[in-house]
Amino acid sequence: MATKNSILLIVKQSDGINYNELLTKTSADYSSVNSARAALSRALKDMSAIGLVARVNNRIYITEKGTMAIGREMKHKLLMKLNATVNSKESHLQIDYIVQDLHALIERSKQDSELLHAARGSVDFYIKDLEQIQKKTVQRIKQLDYLNTIFLKQVETLKEMDFNDLIEFQATALQIKKIVGEIKFKSEDVVVGTSTKEDAELLAEKTKSKAKKNSVTLKINQLKLLPEIISGTGISQVRAYLGSVVISFVLDRMVVYGPYSVITKLHKLKKYDSK
Repeated sequence: MATKNSILLIVKQSDGINYNELLTKTSADYSSVNSARAALSRALKDMSAIGLVARVNNRIYITEKGTMAIGREMKHKLLMKLNATVNSKESHLQIDYIVQDLHALIERSKQDSELLHAARGSVDFYIKDLEQIQKKTVQRIKQLDYLNTIFLKQVETLKEMDFNDLIEFQATALQIKKIVGEIKFKSEDVVVGTSTKEDAELLAEKTKSKAKKNSVTLKINQLKLLPEIISGTGISQVRAYLGSVVISFVLDRMVVYGPYSVITKLHKLKKYDSK
């Protein structure tokens, strides 16, 4: 439900906003437009009564008092968030949020003496706490650097062991021809699987083949027909099995899965890709 603060923030960001526009922005969490309208009208009436907003004809403006109120609320939330993050058990793992929030606090404090005063009295941590976080962060950086070195070696080892990889292309007849030629698939027949029996029958009809449950056996030179058939029939997903390589077709894209030694050879074909 739209709260007073959320309404004030919207009005502050779009001062003089039309009532209907404000209703649209605040109605998402209500079961009906009528419920949203009733809640918004009550909120505006209450806020107008205490001088947070002013309504002129069909437009809503935030007052100086309203601006001060939303400012205090935002300051309060920022300080609460900083306190919670800095004092968490693993605060050094949230260094990105701490840096982001401290930046906001420092920059706002330069312009707002009230926030600076509030921050000095309200923060539940000390400079020493921040320095401890910085030391733990440095230790974490060293650990991650060490792990990254090992990880890179492991990735290279998996490449040497020919683990599977993948590469994505635009699904075109020309690209299929180049891929088939590069992987040097010898057989004349290719098993093509579909998500449903109905899709298999439809594919068999279009290629003048026979369907067997959720698959169709095509001639290797018929693979180039798949992109056009898929786009023209709405078949959801098709997979062509070429030995250790699988080509998965989804809409106008295809993903090739297979041993790293095969997939790495296909990267040179990316220059033909028109993604």
